[in-house]
Amino acid sequence: MNWYISKLIFRIVDHGSSAAQFDEQWRMIHAASEREALATANQIGRKESEQILKSNGQSVRWEFICVTDLHPFTHDLNGAELFSRIEQPDNEYLYLLSNKAKAQRYPENEPLEA
Repeated sequence: MNWYISKLIFRIVDHGSSAAQFDEQWRMIHAASEREALATANQIGRKESEQILKSNGQSVRWEFICVTDLHPFTHDLNGAELFSRIEQPDNEYLYLLSNKAKAQRYPENEPLEA
């Protein structure tokens, strides 16, 4: 059995919002082959498509779109980048403060610079 990293794309359909939204989920898959891993990732996506009723009576739906990436995961990938996102916070100070607080949950963590 091998481990694979898969990327699943869901469309978020919120009838209270006019903006297009997509949820990109990176998942670990344990499978005997790439074909099995892809089938498992697709099965997870279909299974996790869901509709949620909000308190205002409107619904939000996660519609599974597809699996866009599937990569074998081995010990050779030590330190490999799995995900990256550029943030543009409205308040730089609060962004840094929040991340420093999260980092402090791990006492052995190296301190963040201001």
